[in-house]
Amino acid sequence: MHSVEETMLNALRLNVKLERERYQPKGGMCATCIWVNANCSHMEFETMPVIGTTAEGQVIVRCTGHLRSNVKLTGRAKTPETKN
Repeated sequence: MHSVEETMLNALRLNVKLERERYQPKGGMCATCIWVNANCSHMEFETMPVIGTTAEGQVIVRCTGHLRSNVKLTGRAKTPETKN
């Protein structure tokens, strides 16, 4: 059986997780970023500048980790692994 404190702590953790999931980077930024294939879920999107919101309550932010790729110039993404 869980104590009241454990139950409250678990509820708080869930609320924090749900709040973090409300924030997402603008999709177009991801599509043009050198990190397009990376898992960016560790980034703290809730601390980034807000661009707008969706009807569903999602908060759209400008990703401060965005690095534009050169895909439009060469036809392929420049990634940290390729260095070209």
